Amino acid sequence: MRIERIAVCVSLVLVGCGPAELIAAHPGGGATAGGGSAAGGGATAGGGSSGGGNTAGGGATAGGGTAGGGASAGGGQAGGGATAGGNTAGGNTAGGGAAGGGSTVQPPRTVVACLTGAVDESSPSNTGFTELCAALAAGGATLVRSGSNATWSTFPATNGDAVIQPVFAALDTNLDGAFTIADGPTELNLIGFSWGGINAGKLASKLAADVRIDHAALFVRLVLLDAYQPLVFSVSAPAAIDAALNFRHSQTPAGDCSSGVPLGPYRGVRLACASAQRCSDFDFSLATNQTFNGLWGSQVGHCEVPDAARLLVTDLVLTGATARPLPPTVPVSP
Repeated sequence: MRIERIAVCVSLVLVGCGPAELIAAHPGGGATAGGGSAAGGGATAGGGSSGGGNTAGGGATAGGGTAGGGASAGGGQAGGGATAGGNTAGGNTAGGGAAGGGSTVQPPRTVVACLTGAVDESSPSNTGFTELCAALAAGGATLVRSGSNATWSTFPATNGDAVIQPVFAALDTNLDGAFTIADGPTELNLIGFSWGGINAGKLASKLAADVRIDHAALFVRLVLLDAYQPLVFSVSAPAAIDAALNFRHSQTPAGDCSSGVPLGPYRGVRLACASAQRCSDFDFSLATNQTFNGLWGSQVGHCEVPDAARLLVTDLVLTGATARPLPPTVPVSP
């Protein structure tokens, strides 16, 4: 798997880039979305790259194109959107091949495991999170379900052990007892809200140590949504995690759902990553003049984080890109 650093552009017109730096992973070659890499001395393949993608032999294009050097391997963007945290789906070409020459590789399969907050999927506090996970399934992701439920409840357990085997079964498509490239290119997304966010981090650590998994053949993204458990102050992303995204709030708004409950109000914990990892810690409370899915940043409390992050997470998980404004980031601790 080749991994390429891409600055996240937070405006559709791409006049500037936000402070967060995430990653785009491209198994087998460079990815171009919607049109493929451009061929030869400036002629574009199938109408050229889509909406700000790469061009060959021409000037630099907004959003990641290279100037005068042909299509850059793995740097294409669809519709001018910012690329963050994963593959751009639908346009991978093997080895960055020019039009008519490169062999097309299979787009990665998107697998999602959702871990709820307390108590379970039917709890009103988990409604927004359940809707987010259902939207990912509707968008084509393979959801690791708990029976008929879209999400897993790991409360009051202190880890995500119950989810390990169902997640592995979703990865092992050829049923040989291991996950390798023979199972096909795959992106695994571990998404947790509140209590489930802490457990998603623990699940990531368990999977990172699983000898049945060839991590060179798997892209793993950890997504935390206001992760919280008592006496836990941060979530550490294990080294095998390719990208980690933390969406949280740091200032409790009036009427927060977790006010007045035991140990409340709840505020999402910080994200900890090694220096070589691609991690971003987004704080809605710092975005007082921005709206996210109809919510002002200052209005986002514990139960609103899944709603505020829904469109961003859906974009990033399903396409690897978003043109929507992202919340400000805070430094990620080692």
